[in-house]
Amino acid sequence: MKKVFKAAAFLTVLFAVLAFACCSNSSDSGGDGETWTVVTAANKSDLVGTWKASASMNGFKENDTYFVDADYSGNQKGDIDYSGASLENYLKLLVNLKTFGFTCNDDTSAKKMTATRNFTSVEFLATIAAGSIKLNAAKNKAKITDFLNNTVVYTKDSGDATIFSGTTWKCVNSGGEVDMLYKFAASDNKVTRTFNSTGITETTAYIFVAPRTAKIAKGTIGGAEDFVIDENDPNKATAGNGLTQFVKQ
Repeated sequence: MKKVFKAAAFLTVLFAVLAFACCSNSSDSGGDGETWTVVTAANKSDLVGTWKASASMNGFKENDTYFVDADYSGNQKGDIDYSGASLENYLKLLVNLKTFGFTCNDDTSAKKMTATRNFTSVEFLATIAAGSIKLNAAKNKAKITDFLNNTVVYTKDSGDATIFSGTTWKCVNSGGEVDMLYKFAASDNKVTRTFNSTGITETTAYIFVAPRTAKIAKGTIGGAEDFVIDENDPNKATAGNGLTQFVKQ
């Protein structure tokens, strides 16, 4: 059980080490107007993407970013201002961050720190198995509770991902796949790729990773690839190694 608890803890460990005991950035009493559903293996793909949260406690101020890749590995980053914290709590923070495998870039003169860590798909799936993550009905908020009973609500960061939502793109230079179509769903992070030369259609997840760039997950037929909209022409895009060209329909 300790291994499961540790996996559940790492998601919110930055807030745990700041709070040190039973604090949160949101109430888990159910009075927040949201309907929360536990994430399981069946709907874990809803967590793919970038999530952000913020909190102030014990003299610390933190902005936390949590990124889940299509293969369920990812990373966590915390930008921490500890100018209002005591020396004792600052030292506790350092110890806890290093214990959980964070790399710390610490500017002691400004009393600010950036803490980062990568996590594997095994760690992430163990967290899912622990039942410690809940999603709201809109699937744009994730509530995570760790073994110290810290509850943190993350909000999904779509950034400029709406540039993809509801759009259809036709491949124009891929040999036998000239009629290949990519359709990005209007309401969730899914893309349907139709390979007309074989008559196969498959739907996979995609992640907004940068301005004009979506990372498409590997499917049964299509491979993982970056889909990039041209910065000078929003009606043109490339995929894969950048040589496959698309036009917006």
